[in-house]
Amino acid sequence: MQLLNPLFGSTTKSLEVLNVIEGVKPVTRQGFYDHELRKVKLFCEKNGLFITQSDFKVSLSENNGYSNKGFILKNGNGMTFAYISKDFDKAEETKKHEANHNHYLMGRSLGYPRCCCQSFKENEPLESKGKNTYESPLVKKFNGKKYPFFTNIFLRHMDCCLLSHFPCDLNCKESIAIGKASLNVLKKYDLKTAMEVVAQLKGNHVIHNRKVHFVLK
Repeated sequence: MQLLNPLFGSTTKSLEVLNVIEGVKPVTRQGFYDHELRKVKLFCEKNGLFITQSDFKVSLSENNGYSNKGFILKNGNGMTFAYISKDFDKAEETKKHEANHNHYLMGRSLGYPRCCCQSFKENEPLESKGKNTYESPLVKKFNGKKYPFFTNIFLRHMDCCLLSHFPCDLNCKESIAIGKASLNVLKKYDLKTAMEVVAQLKGNHVIHNRKVHFVLK
C-alpha cells in the first residue's frame, strides 16, 4: 500500500482498486482531481483496467480531505468520478446509472448487495439532507449485541473500512462476505496494514453516544 497510497490518495481507495484487480468487485467509483487522474489512468493502462470519467465534477462539502457529501459543479476545479473496471461496458454502465441518478442500479453495478442498495434508496431522501453518512439507520438498529467488525463503517473518515457501501444492517451476510474478501485482498498485498485496520475496527466504540462492540464473527 506504500506504493499505491500516494497514487490513489488513501488506503481505502487503493484497496478498492485492488479489489477490482482481484475480482472481488466488478467496478469501483472513486473521485480524483485533474492532477491525480493522469497517473491513475497510467496505472489502469499498465494493469489491464478500463477507466471512464463522469461528465461532471463535484466539490466536497467539507475541506478536511474526507466527505460523504458533495455538490455538482458547472465550472471549477472540482473532483471527477472515475469508474474503474476490467470490463469497459461495466464501467460505462456505472457511469450511466449515476448520470441518471439511479442509485439502486449504480449500487448493483458496483457489486453492492441488493438489500443494501434498496436500503440506500429508501434512506437517501433524508440522509442526503444531512451529512450523507447513512449511520443513523444503523444506529437505530443497535440492540446491545456484538457485531462483526467487517461491517464497521464508522471509521471511514479515518481511512479505515473494508466496505465501500453502506450496509443495510451490521449483520448483513452479503456485506460481511464482501468485507472478508476485501480483508483477504489487503492481507495479500500488505499484511501489516491489514492487521492495523483489523485492530482499529475491532473492539469497543462509542457511536452516536451508544457503546458498540465489534468482534470477529
